[in-house]
Amino acid sequence: MNRREWISGLGLAPAAQAYQKATRGLPPLKITNVKAILTNPPYANGSFSFMQRLVIAKVETSEPGLYGLGCASFVFRPAAVADVIEKYLKPFVVGKNPDRVSDLFQSMHVSSLWRSGPVHNYAVGGIDMALWDIKGKRAGMPVWTWRRSTSAYKKAPWCMVSRSARSSRARPWSRTATSM
Repeated sequence: MNRREWISGLGLAPAAQAYQKATRGLPPLKITNVKAILTNPPYANGSFSFMQRLVIAKVETSEPGLYGLGCASFVFRPAAVADVIEKYLKPFVVGKNPDRVSDLFQSMHVSSLWRSGPVHNYAVGGIDMALWDIKGKRAGMPVWTWRRSTSAYKKAPWCMVSRSARSSRARPWSRTATSM
């Protein structure tokens, strides 16, 4: 089995074709700016909590009015996440094509000196979500519909072996998660 057969078996090919069809004829995009937005929304009674500090990554593109938002909230170090987004990742992604989400995700991870730290992971995750948001807005369809197909629901790719002594056969995760 080759890669194309495997991908078509997952039911993702129709989503990729729908995206290509929806964006055919549109001019190429470039990332023009990346911002980190720090917020601290109040509770209903007006009080604030240090555990509710949110970091939003906003990725702007060369198409006027097209931008993406992603959650990069790490409540223990929100300023550090904002610094990583503004000072390190912004110069890295500005000028690149936002349609290449997986390529940008991988290159942001491997180009860092301190890989796999929580601050860096939250920053990369926020930009990744914003890129998917841009892709969905540009195609005019919600991103969650790209993963949804009848063939994907018929298969149970997430399996585990139950640890109980009664049964050792593989079962779908959803059936065994509550029993453990």
